[in-house]
Formats: sequence, structure tokens, C-alpha cells
Amino acid sequence: MLEAQIRDEINRRIARGRVTTRVTLHAGEKGEGGQVRINKSLAAEYTKNLRALARELKLSGDITLDHLLRAPGVLEGRSGRS
Repeated sequence: MLEAQIRDEINRRIARGRVTTRVTLHAGEKGEGGQVRINKSLAAEYTKNLRALARELKLSGDITLDHLLRAPGVLEGRSGRS
């Protein structure tokens, strides 16, 4: 429904080249209230593995909250289903 508007907005801002865009919208279930759950054990596992990889590759820097929140499965929508 919004494809033409999004395409027009991109075309107004980009004069040359090619842009491929994918937009995904996840609508919550009725009564869900937009609640999310943080999978702390998965976040801890990502942290452990990413730090080990950084050591192995001799990379500096640390894992940030932003990195963890972008990792698949760390943020989960509550569905109210069992």
C-alpha cells in the first residue's frame, strides 16, 4: 500500500545508482500491547561468543547493548499464547 510513496521518497533523495530496499512490518496480535521480552540467556551467549571471536581475530572494542539488541532472537514479542 505504501510502496509507491516510499519509492517516490527514495527517488527524491537519490539521483543516481540503484537502491534495493525491503521493509518488514510486524503487527502485534490483539491484546498484545506491544510488549517485548528480552532473552537474557541468548544475549549472554552472544556476548560470550562474540568476545571470543574478537579475541581470536585480535579485534579491539567491546560488545554493546546496541549489538545485542540487533542480534536475532534477543528481543521477542509476547504473544500471550502458550
